[in-house]
Amino acid sequence: MTVKKHLSSKDSKKFWEEINKQKEKSRSELAKLPFEKKIEILEQMQRDRQDLMSSKSASE
Repeated sequence: MTVKKHLSSKDSKKFWEEINKQKEKSRSELAKLPFEKKIEILEQMQRDRQDLMSSKSASE
């Protein structure tokens, strides 16, 4: 029989530290991209949002 480990505040702290490190790494990589690439990413995000919004309204 195995004992399930309960999450503690220490585990949560480690989790959020790792999440924050990954976010900072991602921000750093995005900051290095050329402006044109950033525009492409923004346009894709806007298209994705429009698709999501239109599919949400179609399902209602």
